[in-house]
Amino acid sequence: MSLHQKKSTRYYAEIPWRTTAMVIHNTRRLKIPLSRYLSLISRDPLEDHSDGNTQHTAIENPAFTLPISDKPLNHFLHQVEIKLGDKYHTSHARPFNKHHLHQVEIKLGDKYHTSHARPFNKHHHTITVRAGQEMENLLQALKEVINPTHIYFHNDNIERIFRQTFSRLFDDKVKIIKCNILCKNIEKTEDQEETVKEYHDRNHNGIIETYNQLKNKYYWPDMKSTINKYIKQESQWHHRNLQSIEK
Repeated sequence: MSLHQKKSTRYYAEIPWRTTAMVIHNTRRLKIPLSRYLSLISRDPLEDHSDGNTQHTAIENPAFTLPISDKPLNHFLHQVEIKLGDKYHTSHARPFNKHHLHQVEIKLGDKYHTSHARPFNKHHHTITVRAGQEMENLLQALKEVINPTHIYFHNDNIERIFRQTFSRLFDDKVKIIKCNILCKNIEKTEDQEETVKEYHDRNHNGIIETYNQLKNKYYWPDMKSTINKYIKQESQWHHRNLQSIEK
């Protein structure tokens, strides 16, 4: 959020993604911490009438919708992951060598903290929400994230807060899609192969069956190719072993 002085008695508060400005008419009100105004973003002082007969309350944007995707969050370039934790925390990473991927984890905690990492060369943001400051931390988190198009909620309550906050602050041009599945990322090739081996050796399924069982639990690029390669190698090994026994 940035403040720009406008004449001597009015200030202009610019909120990312907000299509209209919030103007603070009385400069003396600036003595109140700026964070106080985060709770006022849902009503625009410009719309207040001097006669006091009209009061604009925080009403959710009826145009705001949250479509649901049946694919895991991990498959999309722009990701937001939100959960509760024991402290406020943000981190940034770039897993799987995909650019412009944004993941956000919002958790509940006892202090504010940010961090940055780059697993898989994907962008990964982690944000932990502090207990008692959920709304303020969530607003701060939304300002830090660029183009979050797909989102996963670990907690129903934080989803409710997100819906209320987002619908009041942003117009319907900001598109968010909810994902109900979050997979575990497996980064190392040997771990990917071991995951396939353990499942296949236990269930003896084919390529399609194995893929369908693993795809909603784990994620790495080209999972199907890894499965195909392993099962074909296993088939060839068993074929050679059978031939040697017959001889």
